[in-house]
Amino acid sequence: MTMRKFLFGIFIIPSLLVFTSCLNEDISNIGSEIQWKPGYALPIGFIEFTLGDFLGDSEGLTPIIESQLDTIAGFIYDNNLFKMPESIVHYENIAFSFPFNDDENIKLTYFNLRTNIRNSIPARLDLQIYFRDGSNVVIDSFYQEGSIQIKPALTNDEGESIEDYESGIVEAVFDENELKKLEATSNVVIKAQVYFNKIQDIITKYNPDQSFWMQLSTEFHLELNTE
Repeated sequence: MTMRKFLFGIFIIPSLLVFTSCLNEDISNIGSEIQWKPGYALPIGFIEFTLGDFLGDSEGLTPIIESQLDTIAGFIYDNNLFKMPESIVHYENIAFSFPFNDDENIKLTYFNLRTNIRNSIPARLDLQIYFRDGSNVVIDSFYQEGSIQIKPALTNDEGESIEDYESGIVEAVFDENELKKLEATSNVVIKAQVYFNKIQDIITKYNPDQSFWMQLSTEFHLELNTE
């Protein structure tokens, strides 16, 4: 199983300076020097992790038999019974940089990343995204107040998933001062941690194709100076 990604190259944006469907401009000075402050909004794409990305081919899981369930919390994964782990962590590294850092005439002044999250895994998932520099040192995180908690998919009395959890829009906003600190960003690391939870007298059923899916879009503002 591999994580699926579909990400537009939003930071290959020169064409947006001459064409966009979502444009808000403010001509603040006309003369020998022109200052232009356009704003843009556009989709980025989606990222998806499957439970198979977390648990792989189950080699790291401990098989148990049904008679052990009185003393051991168990769960069914891919039609086999295993001892339930407390949690499993998955990391994914993606090359990423903010646009126009090397252009003195173009400055990014505002960046808002919007995510819409769907979880079909019947377990809670904690999510955090870290900015890292070229030496892989963490500079900052997307969610300033700590990891966001994604609720589990709804299950029935048989432990089967019957309804995905959907978060609605979650935003992470960065102003001009915060963006200055992030200029050194060369990659981001997504940390997703699944917490398995025993439900009284119910053995939850999991399968490798259950997934966490995140749709991304952005709004950003630029300041353009020309002579």
